[in-house]
This record gives sequence, structure tokens and C-alpha cells, in this order.
Amino acid sequence: MERLITFALKRGDLPAINNLVDAYNFISVRSRCSLGAHDLGRIAQPVSLRLLTGRETFTPLGRDTPMSVTAGEFGYVDAADRVLCRLDLLQAEFSKVTTSTANALLIVEGTAAHTPDVLRQTIADAIELVTRHCGGSADIVALPHGC
Repeated sequence: MERLITFALKRGDLPAINNLVDAYNFISVRSRCSLGAHDLGRIAQPVSLRLLTGRETFTPLGRDTPMSVTAGEFGYVDAADRVLCRLDLLQAEFSKVTTSTANALLIVEGTAAHTPDVLRQTIADAIELVTRHCGGSADIVALPHGC
């Protein structure tokens, strides 16, 4: 999110990628929460947030070669034990959303500075904007404690 805000401040706008990414990037900058999406057709469910062991490999968005991860950092991992993202700061190439993505998993992350009300509003805003510009419907599959 910090890179996205820095980019927006330098250029005066956000990069145009596709409707889904553009919508959640807008919400991310406005809410100061980190948002990221993953193509559900490319990942094995369920997805879990867990501490990485350091044995996993990870191919970041825009790259074609894997890199190692640090043991003890958090990552979202699918049922096939593939790292989707390291927290939601650095996303994987294999699960990226494209214009052909039909269904997506949207992850919304906040910090201790984000109140439960801010997180709930960010989720509601993301659902509203994404469904308005991409169509479809949304289901909330998990909420943080306190929301």
C-alpha cells in the first residue's frame, strides 16, 4: 500500500490495470488498508494465513523466477502449499487477477491503528465498488476478531 500511495502522490493518479485491481487500489489508498486479489480459478482452497517455514518458494508478481521466503514471516498459502502473497504486500504471479478472471478472493488487511469500524467500512466499500464495476456478487468468508 505504501508503494501505491507513493506512486499516486508522484503521478497524481493511480495506475490503470483492470477494473478489479483499479477498484481495490482506490479503496486501499482511501482507507490506508492493504487490499489484494487472487484468481480463485488458479488457487486451491482453502487459503490460510500462517507463518512460513522458509522452505517455501515464491514467485512475485511480474517475475518468472522464484525467490526464497524468510522463516517466521506471515504469508497466505493455498491448499496446494503455494504462497499467494507475503502478507498482502507482495503478491504471487500465479494467482494474479487478469481481465479473464471470473472469480476472485479479495484480502483486506489493516493494522492495530485501524478500528473495527474502519475495517468493516473498507470491506463494504470494496464490495460495493468491485461489484459495481466488475459485476457479480460477493460473499464475506472471514472477518477479523472484533469485526
